[in-house]
Amino acid sequence: MKKSQKTKVGILEAAKALFWTKGYSNVNLREIAKQAGVDVALIPRYFGNKEGLFNATLDYAFEWNKWDSIPAEDLIEFLVDGYVSNSHIEDDVTVMRMLVINSMDPKVGDLVRENFEKKMKKPLIQSTKGILEEINIELIASILIGISQARKAMKFPELRKLNHEQLKKVLMSLINAAEKVKISY
Repeated sequence: MKKSQKTKVGILEAAKALFWTKGYSNVNLREIAKQAGVDVALIPRYFGNKEGLFNATLDYAFEWNKWDSIPAEDLIEFLVDGYVSNSHIEDDVTVMRMLVINSMDPKVGDLVRENFEKKMKKPLIQSTKGILEEINIELIASILIGISQARKAMKFPELRKLNHEQLKKVLMSLINAAEKVKISY
């Protein structure tokens, strides 16, 4: 990897760690540069500005969502497996935490919600070919975010003790119930 590419990746990793744990508005470019071990002047060179850098971390957050290759009936298990395999109690830098912290941020909240809508919710609805509706996707996201917050922020002891198989079983039970919800307006 070229030095310039290493520098860019280092900046992106530092930004991800800080934006995803502290929130966009609570982080400045100098702090990111210091954590990345680079001069602050390099950040605009690679990402334009702070929002451009934040956008790059959002791209990273949603890049694993390749719904096209997964059969519709296997999507939920794929999603849960992805969540469980990336759900380590000691890991502070998670997509779920980023969503919770930054979706409430006055400067980037709309951007986070739009990315979630465009890169998660709509593709899931399309990929399930009518099996899941918007309410079901929102309930599933709420379950994943809620369990994540209960385990990490609230430190619920019983949820923290769960191994990967147990966590998957709990999530699948909750999600199976969420899948059955039908709302008529």
